[in-house]
Amino acid sequence: MKSIRLSKRPAVHLVAIAGVGIVLTLPVLILGVPLFSDDGVTHAMWYTHFSGQLWSGDFYPRWLMNMNSGLGSPVFFYYPPVPFFLTSLLRPLFTNDSQGWHQVGVSCSIAIIASGFAAYLWLKDIGDHFSAMVAAVLYMAMPYHLGDVYVRGSLSEIWAFVWMPLILFFTNRIVHGRRLAPPSRFGTSFTSPALPAPASTPIRYFVHNPQAGPRRDRSQARPSQARSVHRSRKLGTSFTPRLGTSFTETRYIVHIFARNPLSPNGNPAP
Repeated sequence: MKSIRLSKRPAVHLVAIAGVGIVLTLPVLILGVPLFSDDGVTHAMWYTHFSGQLWSGDFYPRWLMNMNSGLGSPVFFYYPPVPFFLTSLLRPLFTNDSQGWHQVGVSCSIAIIASGFAAYLWLKDIGDHFSAMVAAVLYMAMPYHLGDVYVRGSLSEIWAFVWMPLILFFTNRIVHGRRLAPPSRFGTSFTSPALPAPASTPIRYFVHNPQAGPRRDRSQARPSQARSVHRSRKLGTSFTPRLGTSFTETRYIVHIFARNPLSPNGNPAP
């Protein structure tokens, strides 16, 4: 009976999710983002310059002034900045981490745990709490999810796993007319500049369409709810065209990076 009561307590489930997330990301918590991951060096380099300018008073560092031997870099004119803003909150706690390895690693761990919380928040609305906890743990432990940490080292994509369950959570709340679901929150989740992959936008755009359920349920979707979702989608898609630029620009910069390797400080390697 006691185990049944515990299985219905959200606090216990959140602690369990956080514990599993810490275990899954223990290496990056201790050692930082993997040096030989696909994007780990690049993101640590970008983060170091971004957070340095941010804490120096540049509240939106689009141009990284000290990269490339002082020539600068336009990375954040097109690249999603939200994960770098969030990670920059860790900078005062890591005064000896001049190249940002541990800060990015801790940020990856926080993102994994936050994605589990977000998945649990959504899934407990459509199922029982214990099943939502199990599914949230599986969501954190999915191979591609962890591969983003240990193989790809892609900070922005790791944080994108947090936003997707939130989009589904707020959509579900809007469709069922529940509280804590104003269209602005759905729109904020949908338009979040932390989303790194324009290719994933159509998936999030069409999922949970209040008019796309079984025929017997379509009449239950009130027009006002559908309009709220569609207005939020229009708000989201009005901001997403700039993300298409990231494909071209990132490919160009990676090409230059491959031909002219850079040190972690963003200057030409000897």
